[in-house]
Formats: sequence, C-alpha cells, structure tokens
Amino acid sequence: MAINGAHDWLIDRGRVPDYFMGLDPQEYVAGLLTAPQSATEYIMATNCHPSAFDALAGQNVTIFDSEHGDDERLPGTVPGGGTAMTRSPMVAAYLGYRDVTLFGADSCYLIDTTHVYCDEPPPDLLNVRCDGKEWTTTLGLLSQAEYLALMIPHLGKLRVTLHGEHLAQAMLRSWSNA
Repeated sequence: MAINGAHDWLIDRGRVPDYFMGLDPQEYVAGLLTAPQSATEYIMATNCHPSAFDALAGQNVTIFDSEHGDDERLPGTVPGGGTAMTRSPMVAAYLGYRDVTLFGADSCYLIDTTHVYCDEPPPDLLNVRCDGKEWTTTLGLLSQAEYLALMIPHLGKLRVTLHGEHLAQAMLRSWSNA
C-alpha cells in the first residue's frame, strides 16, 4: 500500500502498489498521482481534494468517510489517527491482512534528504530527543510518530512492523520498554 508520494516513487522504480491510500484534503495529492495504475486499488477518503479524484478518473477507487463507505470491506469510519500512515494499518486489517510492514513511517527528516514528495524540508522544523538521539521533525510528524508508538502495541492480532531506524521506530522502541 502506497501513501502519498510513495505511489509515483514506487512506479518510477518498476513497482506497482496493490493499494494506494489517500486521506489528505490538500490539492497537492493529485500531483502525487501522475501515473495511476489499473492494477492498483485507490482507497480514498471523501475529504480528499476533488483534483485527486480527477487524477484517478477511470481507475479502481474505493471511497470511505465518517458517514459511510462504498465497499462492504471498509466501515464508514476507519480509525487510526489523523494521517494516512496511522490509518493504513487499520485499512489493511479491514482488507484481511494481519501482518503489515510500514515503509516510510519515519516521521522525521534526515540531514540530506526529505520525504519522497518534497524537494526541501518545511520551515517549521524542530528537534526532539528520543531513545538517546536527536531527530529533526515537524509537529505533524511528531504527532504521527506518537500515535504509531501508542497504537501499535494495542492492535492485538494485527502485527505492524515499522521498517527503518528513525524517529517513529525509536519512539515505539523506547515507549514499549518503558
């Protein structure tokens, strides 16, 4: 399942995602879907910008919102926090998956890189200390890391693994050991 800029990033590298999840209401999401794939199921929240739906015209799109969903596999309200990354494990569980690995759930910026869809880091960066290391992040990404660290240990039969060694993983590790 690709989220946001991971969609085109994967396609540019010859990998077609089985799913894409869109949650963000900003118009930029349409620009992250420049190469829609017929083999991908696009799971989109109704609050996504209309241009994102325009970019997916003719594709396999499943819609959910807080009132109802158009697919019996997904309930109207998909729990899991305020970002597509924090909701994606729950969507995967509704789709029948029980072992989920999240790539790109780092929730921080590395010194020489940014997210796959940003050319440069945002102006509202802050540094936080976790698990003996300092991480550069934003309030939104810090909130995402906190939500993942709180949610993952309580998912029961759904096993979620965070790939990599960054802020979200450090927070999950240090909070699980507390």
